[in-house]
Amino acid sequence: MKKLLFIAVIAILSSLNVNAQETPSSTKETSYGVTGGFHATNINFSINSDGLTEVDDLGFFIGLFAEFPLSEKFSIQPEFHYSIVHDEGFGYAFENLILPVFLKYYITEKFNVMSGLQFDYVTNKDFKIYTRSGLGLSIGLGVDITDSILISSRYSFGITNRIDTSEFIDDFIDLSDLSAKTNIFQIGLGYRF
Repeated sequence: MKKLLFIAVIAILSSLNVNAQETPSSTKETSYGVTGGFHATNINFSINSDGLTEVDDLGFFIGLFAEFPLSEKFSIQPEFHYSIVHDEGFGYAFENLILPVFLKYYITEKFNVMSGLQFDYVTNKDFKIYTRSGLGLSIGLGVDITDSILISSRYSFGITNRIDTSEFIDDFIDLSDLSAKTNIFQIGLGYRF
């Protein structure tokens, strides 16, 4: 299923690239680049929607992006990130592959807002009950400092429960009422080729 989703995303993005290049009103060109910066993960645990605890972890991300113009003001920007966060208090590290896909709107030539979906996948699974994959809704801001240098900030609100409710700690504890939502905040610097 995950391979099928990945293939579908690549096919859609490829068709957007073809359409963006054929749009006569688009004066911007398709661009590619690298990005990296600060990454914070916040996991909210709750039982029956009552807040239980939060775990905040800090780290970094590195990645690639492409921007496919749809018009003078709109573009699609898929990205691919690797991130790592570490919590010394609990003694674990999360390594994630993150795939955000943004719809960008340029308010001015240099300033943009973005929103979209973000898929993340934990490559190392330290907790038995924590699922590997999740989905979030993302919003962000960006500034093109020059044609090549850009900065961005974004926040992804986790919408999927990251607890594997089929797991049991023991025969007496049912996890079906426990939920965990993973929120992600990033500030990054990018270089467009």
